[in-house]
Amino acid sequence: MNKAQRIKFRIALALFITVVTYLCFLSYSVETEIANTEINAVFAGNTSENAVISSNEDLPSESTKKIDRETLKGLRLIPGGMPFGMCMKTEGIVVSATSDVDTDKGNYSPSGKAGIKSGDIITAIDSNPLESSDMLFDCIANSDGMPVILSVLRDGKINEVTVTPAFSQSEKEWKIGLWIKDSARGIGTVTFLNPDNSYFAGLGHAICDSDSGIIMPFRNGKIFDASISGVKQSVPGSPGELHGTLTGEIGIMSGNTFVGVYGNLAKNIANNEPLSVAPIKEVKEGKATILCTLYGNTPKEFEINIASLTDGKNAYRDMIIEVTDSKLLSLSGGIVQGMSGSPIIQNGKIVGAVTHVLIDNPKSGYGVYAENMLSNMPELYS
Repeated sequence: MNKAQRIKFRIALALFITVVTYLCFLSYSVETEIANTEINAVFAGNTSENAVISSNEDLPSESTKKIDRETLKGLRLIPGGMPFGMCMKTEGIVVSATSDVDTDKGNYSPSGKAGIKSGDIITAIDSNPLESSDMLFDCIANSDGMPVILSVLRDGKINEVTVTPAFSQSEKEWKIGLWIKDSARGIGTVTFLNPDNSYFAGLGHAICDSDSGIIMPFRNGKIFDASISGVKQSVPGSPGELHGTLTGEIGIMSGNTFVGVYGNLAKNIANNEPLSVAPIKEVKEGKATILCTLYGNTPKEFEINIASLTDGKNAYRDMIIEVTDSKLLSLSGGIVQGMSGSPIIQNGKIVGAVTHVLIDNPKSGYGVYAENMLSNMPELYS
């Protein structure tokens, strides 16, 4: 497989939708022109976008840090609801899966034989730090079949793994049998912005690898202005999605956390008035609204119901929300991929963000507390 073929192969591989705890998200493992690029719903589930999940799926829990109460009380943030685009590079190379190589001695996976697994992160080859998947492919292709040593991060520890490449009979090239990703991009929704330092947060969940489910390790990224061009409606069993266009770079991405992404904007994209942030104890079951964009880049307000709440110790599903607004239901069928990050407003305060849509009941989904988002994004208030 030549370089051009590998690029096409990796583009096809990297298209994914997060279906376990994050939003639907279009991801590519190669650099491409971003401006004026059409893109489908991003962020919501295990292939990322309103974390698409089934209603009986058990989500992992994570302990959260805590923002100081006085700091939270003094914060006034601008609620979002407008779309944004993102392109991020990973720290290391994410292993989505191993695959067989067709050798003259039969089919097998050299990487799998060496013990590499889905969810591993390859940080170096022969002690040389990896900055892209191309670098790994090229090193293997030029190995002449000699063993290589991969530095593999798993469960917080780095292990040295020796892999002996095999020669592919069909591609006439040395291979180790890996499906990998080194980048991701897509569209999500802004949750809030700090007018004092231009930092923003969005999504309400992490960008994850669609195959292994791990949070994509963050190296760097760019933020783009976006415009929504259409909506594919959600129906039971098939979550819908937003379609949009990325129109120009407007900032940098600073992090990819389990409660959302955040970054710094060079351009103000919000026109709403600042609101206070409700601490977890002030959030109540009952009527609320969300801000989201279904066309263009101007958010609209829609009615929802907060059906149930948790104590905030399981940030993936702090609350269950139900769309009650007849207009939103007629336009989108409920929650769609791309709405992840839509701010939830109650009693004049920002209380959280939409994070997931339930596959079998897209009128309902999960949300994260705004306090939990801020606790893991200190740049927004420091």
